[in-house]
Amino acid sequence: MFFRTEYKPVVAAVESAGFHVTGMPIGSGGDRIVCAGERFSGGLSGNSFWIAERKGKWFLGTWGGMLYHLDDAECAGAIAVAWLSKNRSKTVSDIDVALKAQFGLVAATDEDFEGE
Repeated sequence: MFFRTEYKPVVAAVESAGFHVTGMPIGSGGDRIVCAGERFSGGLSGNSFWIAERKGKWFLGTWGGMLYHLDDAECAGAIAVAWLSKNRSKTVSDIDVALKAQFGLVAATDEDFEGE
């Protein structure tokens, strides 16, 4: 699958740790990537969330509707691996407090993400 150049370090970090990545929309290069803990014959499963880059700014979104700022691609890869390592199989709606503190995550708004 083709991923935007900006996403390649995140994809490499996640996949080298034994986890999985697809584009969003699923199966496309997409404008976001979806990181997941497990793969089955029909696609991805387990804990999952999305990461996106917008005009040099990085974001992580959960399926529970939470949105966070990330420092850069290196931070995105590190937090993806850390969160999937803690929760590979069970989908979790938000990042736990310890990981938020470890990575200094700050909540983002839809306006931040959409570029106002």
